[in-house]
Amino acid sequence: MKRFTGTGWSAVSLILNGDMLTPGTVKGDRIVAGTEITSPLISAGTGEFSGTVNAKDGSFLEKVEIGSAGGYKAYIKSVTSSGYNIMWVENPIGDVMFAVQGNGNIYSIGGGYMNNLTIGEDCNILGVLKANQIQGELVVGKTYSTAAVTATSASWVSFASVEVTTAEEFDRTLEVNVLLSGNAYRSGNGNSGNVVAKVKARMTGDFGTVTTDQIETQTAYHAGQGGTTEVSLDRQITMMVTVPANTKGSMALQVQLVTGSGDYSAAKLSGTCGTQWIARIFRNGSGLS
Repeated sequence: MKRFTGTGWSAVSLILNGDMLTPGTVKGDRIVAGTEITSPLISAGTGEFSGTVNAKDGSFLEKVEIGSAGGYKAYIKSVTSSGYNIMWVENPIGDVMFAVQGNGNIYSIGGGYMNNLTIGEDCNILGVLKANQIQGELVVGKTYSTAAVTATSASWVSFASVEVTTAEEFDRTLEVNVLLSGNAYRSGNGNSGNVVAKVKARMTGDFGTVTTDQIETQTAYHAGQGGTTEVSLDRQITMMVTVPANTKGSMALQVQLVTGSGDYSAAKLSGTCGTQWIARIFRNGSGLS
């Protein structure tokens, strides 16, 4: 008996148009495309398998167990929704320990360890973030405690210094907030004249020098008829300087009495809350316009 293949006639061993029951084993080099085998279990081999398994595009696998070690099993499964697990690992009692969903979400019950991870978009951290170092558009601040200093001449008097100890690959801004004060008085009989103080502060060092505008107390007149005439002014000031990329260094905070009139005149630099004052450094970002 022969069968026409479309190009010629070939001999066949068996043609069966109906159902076939084979209690034994069916062996063959291959199964012709279009043939369907329905079985509760198909064993592909035992022991270690070092070959390859190939399937044509469009092949459908509902659920496959791809391995087991120590009771932990790994599965791949087709799903009807992107929010379902398509790959997962179960522990010996069936709990899902790790899963990848169709939408790309990854879940790990026991945590994980990754090197050189890039997050392309926003990231929400519901717990506590711990890091040795964070680079980016962040503000780093520090509180200092420094006793006030007074200048009674045009010479600059140093109050404190701020050290930038870490270099970054982007420009940053160093900002300090302190309290600048001016004070003057005149007293006694026959000691008439103006009473005024004009003062400045500056931040100077490795990143250049920035100086505040001159501020001055009101000008009062002491008539020289006894008593004391006093003027004073306190102003919270902010000084900022650019820290260029890949640099570190220090900046000194200083105060100066530009000029004064009276028995006594002075400029003072101090913390904004007693001895306490704050310095901040932050990246020059693009979040503002």
